[in-house]
Amino acid sequence: MRRVSPCLLVALLVVYGFIPGVSQAQPATPVVNMTAEELAIERFARPSRLRRWWNGQMPSIDIAAQFDWSMQKRYGLDRNMNGVIDLPNSTEYVLNLPSWHTSLGCPLRAPTPGAPAVPQFRVNLDASASTMPPIEPPHGSGPRLEDDGTRVDHGADLPAHSGADLPSLPSADIDVMASEFRLGQQYLEWTIKGPALAEPLVQTTPFHTDRRTLSVCLQEGRYEVKLAAKDDWSGKQDTTSMSVRVRDILVAQLGDSFASGNGVPEWRAQSLIEQVSGIESARVGLAKSLASALLMGRHDQDVDVKTVWADVDGPWVPPPSAISKTIRIETLLDLEIAAGVLGRSIASECRSSPLNCGQALLQGALGVSNFNVTLKPDAKLPNYETMTKMHKQHYLSHRSSYAPGSLVALALEDASDKTSVTFVNLAMTGATVNLGLLGGNKGIKTERFYDDNFMDPQLDQLEKIANGRSIDALLLSIGGNDAGFKNVLTGLVARERGEGELDLIGPTYAQLEAGVHGGHWDAIENQIPDILSLLKSTFEWGELAGLDSLPGLYVQTRQRMEALGLNVRRTYITEYPDMTRNGQGETCAQILNTIHSGYPPGGMEIKKEELEWLQSHVAVPLNNTVHEAEVTNSWKYVDGIYAGSRLHGLCAPRPYNPMEFNIHIRHVPIEVPAECRTALGMPPGGMIRPACDNTWDSGVCSPSPVRWYRDENEGAVIENRSLEDSIIMVHPNEYGQALVAEAVIRALCHDLQ
Repeated sequence: MRRVSPCLLVALLVVYGFIPGVSQAQPATPVVNMTAEELAIERFARPSRLRRWWNGQMPSIDIAAQFDWSMQKRYGLDRNMNGVIDLPNSTEYVLNLPSWHTSLGCPLRAPTPGAPAVPQFRVNLDASASTMPPIEPPHGSGPRLEDDGTRVDHGADLPAHSGADLPSLPSADIDVMASEFRLGQQYLEWTIKGPALAEPLVQTTPFHTDRRTLSVCLQEGRYEVKLAAKDDWSGKQDTTSMSVRVRDILVAQLGDSFASGNGVPEWRAQSLIEQVSGIESARVGLAKSLASALLMGRHDQDVDVKTVWADVDGPWVPPPSAISKTIRIETLLDLEIAAGVLGRSIASECRSSPLNCGQALLQGALGVSNFNVTLKPDAKLPNYETMTKMHKQHYLSHRSSYAPGSLVALALEDASDKTSVTFVNLAMTGATVNLGLLGGNKGIKTERFYDDNFMDPQLDQLEKIANGRSIDALLLSIGGNDAGFKNVLTGLVARERGEGELDLIGPTYAQLEAGVHGGHWDAIENQIPDILSLLKSTFEWGELAGLDSLPGLYVQTRQRMEALGLNVRRTYITEYPDMTRNGQGETCAQILNTIHSGYPPGGMEIKKEELEWLQSHVAVPLNNTVHEAEVTNSWKYVDGIYAGSRLHGLCAPRPYNPMEFNIHIRHVPIEVPAECRTALGMPPGGMIRPACDNTWDSGVCSPSPVRWYRDENEGAVIENRSLEDSIIMVHPNEYGQALVAEAVIRALCHDLQ
């Protein structure tokens, strides 16, 4: 074998850059004709080709490829920034289409040619932790033209060029071109492989940017993601790879008011008087107070307290920025309100001529017979004239982001950035199986948008919105209205003793039990005194299905789901709570005792004896029937709710003053148990509800449990209704909603593996 001459070997090493040497000078190329790469070679020390190849084969301590990944959050957004979480309830949202969100959405994509297109979800790849070799400084600053046109060459080791060779741009800095090329030699190369991709997805991103991230749309499934950090200038590179599972959890909520979020509106809104005109400045404060009292007393729709319910995610159109009102005293009610504010008495003759007396009253107090005010609507109030059909349905159904299903979705979304969550809530306050799930429902009679048009059945709506997507968890709360739960409560309120020892006003236990089981309430409705007309008018009487029909209705529900082709991995049906006990777990002495405290003698209420009957003859049988649906329909029964509410019934202390609803209301953090986190592949830790969630009105931590359900007084204040026509009373507040959500989390976590 012929030996290589040592001199030849040294010469080769010098040529290829392993040993420093002096290379033969090359003829100078005019700068104006040089490429960016040639300019960079002039100004930066570039290793030889052999050295670059060698660098690529050997590990380097000054270059490292590192990345993390996350799923784009999908539930809990407030896209229109009005302070209310979005509940889109749309196909575009469920399929994550660009028409839902131009920057977060993704187009549908077929996994293989000819296969149906399926949704994609946005995955964010973050290589911020990656490092690159530092870029060495250039040889001097390179040739430059000064502002006066003279050529300055600070690089002594650079070939000489005449000023005429340089670009003719004013103050042209040739180093910029060279440096940009040198920076561009350092970049990140992503390679994504997976069964859902016909061929690997390869994308490069510059290294020298503010954010070394890549956002890609991928179908659900597992992928192998490889990151290569490359410096082509030096030939150095480093690679790393990670298995990524793309998963979006679709949670849907159907059912009645215990699923819709009734009990916890988003906001208690009230327009404010912003300006008073026509009144001297010293009397403006009094004029505002008087105007507010008059408008509230008239239940003026522009100034009334209003409950804000769930929001959609379309463009936010606020209410008119200014509403003008003329304030005058026209009726006896106006006169009584004004006299109360001003501390005046009403003369007997004024009752027959309130208009004249009202003008005189205003003249004496304010110096005018009428004046104008400008109202400023609450910022969270929507513009009712521009609301979409789904937005109106939210109000007719009393849907809220504080509903149990919403809290479940928020907990899963916040627990891990390696999954995203899609949430749909179609539950309706007042829904039954026939008038809600299987058939349409008109919504709450006393709501603003109520008319004779039925909202589509919840199951039909879900089929359209899901559009073939698999539903990971279908949450169901239904049956309470079929058994006439609110009818029973009204009957028990009306069930009072008359003047004689054996006289009874209202229905008997036997009549109520017959109504619960058979669904016949007409005869019982006739026994409810007229004084409770508002209470009994807020929900259905007539013929209900009854508790005995519920097992068959649950079967019909399952069969309808199958007929519609709903792809539901698991259905979870929740039990109903026990709201009849105090903080010691004892049955309340009475509840709902302030609706009519003066009639008959002693007032109307539900007494302890009646509550004990309610527990044994309605609540327990209802939950037993719900439980039986688990076996019959292969659903999963969610328990722990009845027992978990036993210390927090309607006679426990209230958690806060309902007038301060907007101050206290919040999404109660839901704990995702450790075993659930392991099952879902989530990191350890989590949001645990603070021990002192129970507060008195003063804000001091209460030593005893507070109630988790709205009584009639809270409902009336929050909704600005009378005591008897509150819709949210006897429904869970935010803590009662959280109890149900935690029970659901425990039930579904292992099924989501």
